[in-house]
Amino acid sequence: VNPTGSTKDSKTPSDRPATVTNTEGSEEEHPWHVDWSRVFDIYNIMRFLIKNFIIKVFYSRISYVGRHHIPPKGEAVIFVSNHPNQFVDGGNIIAAVHSRKIRFITAAKSMRRPVIGPLAKSFGAVPVERSQDLAYEGNGTITTSTGCRRFF
Repeated sequence: VNPTGSTKDSKTPSDRPATVTNTEGSEEEHPWHVDWSRVFDIYNIMRFLIKNFIIKVFYSRISYVGRHHIPPKGEAVIFVSNHPNQFVDGGNIIAAVHSRKIRFITAAKSMRRPVIGPLAKSFGAVPVERSQDLAYEGNGTITTSTGCRRFF
């Protein structure tokens, strides 16, 4: 029973401390965690910086075509881009779309990086385990449909 008399946990997910994985592989609460997205409006600060500084410094000429097709509110919109760098397209989409808060999928291993992870989390990024990140090097044998074997 909590102080309010309820048996339910009164803390919302954002009120709960962050967890860290200990050496045995189980999660435990991190005592010094600060949820910076609750302290600052990081999303709008980053949108301002991207739109007014980063895009203008790194791209001399950039134009956005078809923004009028994006509904300002309501139904979900999915942006798909073929990108050489995970940060370039995301920054451009944030700079171009003013009427909506953009959420991204990002490589789960990027979410584990010291600076990128907390920043991506504050943007509401959804981590995705990529197949190439889950693969590992090792010795193996592949047998083809004709019975030919290749060792590597």
